[in-house]
Amino acid sequence: MNQTKSKKYGLTITILFISMLQMGGMGLSPSLASISAEMPEVPVSIVQTLTSFPSLVMIFVCLLANKLVFKFGKKLILLVGAACISAVGLLGYLFSSSIVLLYIWAALLGVGFGTVLPTTSGVLAENYEGKARSTLMGVQSVFTNIGAMYLTYVGGWAAAVHWHLNYLVYLYALIPVILGIIFLPNDKPNQAAAAQEEGEKVSVRSLAKTTWVYGAITFLFMILYGVHSANISFFVVEKELGSPALVGTIMAVCTIGGMVGGATFGFVNKIFKTYTFCAAFVLMAIGMFITIAADGIVAVMVGAVIVGCSISWDIPQSMLSITNDNAVAAAAMACSVAHIGGQIGTPYISLIESFGGEPIVCLLISPIFLVIMGLISVWVMKKASQVNA
Repeated sequence: MNQTKSKKYGLTITILFISMLQMGGMGLSPSLASISAEMPEVPVSIVQTLTSFPSLVMIFVCLLANKLVFKFGKKLILLVGAACISAVGLLGYLFSSSIVLLYIWAALLGVGFGTVLPTTSGVLAENYEGKARSTLMGVQSVFTNIGAMYLTYVGGWAAAVHWHLNYLVYLYALIPVILGIIFLPNDKPNQAAAAQEEGEKVSVRSLAKTTWVYGAITFLFMILYGVHSANISFFVVEKELGSPALVGTIMAVCTIGGMVGGATFGFVNKIFKTYTFCAAFVLMAIGMFITIAADGIVAVMVGAVIVGCSISWDIPQSMLSITNDNAVAAAAMACSVAHIGGQIGTPYISLIESFGGEPIVCLLISPIFLVIMGLISVWVMKKASQVNA
């Protein structure tokens, strides 16, 4: 009995440590200016895309990983993904003489994220139920934000010495690899294949209809969430609230807000249940309004905390709703819909920016869209509950 509890505790720790890799794409952000300075022949836009390129690769890898899971098992796929991420830490440090090499390592990061994230969701769905599942998903958000802070702060210190050193932050992924070898359930490929043959064949058509609804909500949420991070630097400078250097502190405060949101998710979900989606939209709208009305940096930071909190309500709720509405065997594929929705939502931030123009205008119109989306999501959740009834 104690051994079983010990293994479950070890599995929980493994999942949480893997969750720290979820925002891994931002790990190279501190080095972009230095890379651009060392490679002046490369357009700045090409260098900037290094941080989003893993997300693009991840979209395609997510789709492939769901098929590979049934052939090789979740444990092997997850360990290979984490190993890819840790390999980037060493390869990027040793071989970084051209932008082509940097893009190859960025693609390898995408392979790692694309296999690790949906597979982890599948492992979680298989081994946790009910309150334990929702609580762990909330704690996951806390660790995701801890990971983001680690990547940006430690990566920033390393980049201050030399940008090559920034890659070493990804060696952290060796810890989940070691923990995964010890604690991840050894699901054998023939067991997965047998489950399919016995009538539980997993395909896109077999996913619950609500899966696509939750994926669409995540897609729209990430578009509006990205408006804050994309425009806050310009907003602070334009309103003369502080220097650009202060923006890093604001983003760190936003990350702390994410940790608060993750820690309170279990309580919030208990109250709002599926309507936590709606609460997240409204909460982010409040954060945006406070930011716009700010006449000092303290108010901007309060707004950042609230905005950061909102994403740690939305994403865990998306994963929780998807895993609850789908069969356990389909959890990894179903969660991929939300992961892909979040990844492809980020590039569409430019739609709001092109519509609004000035950063202040973008921040002003976003809360309006958020309130509208909050009201629409109430109606959508009612319809979704009727489908599941």
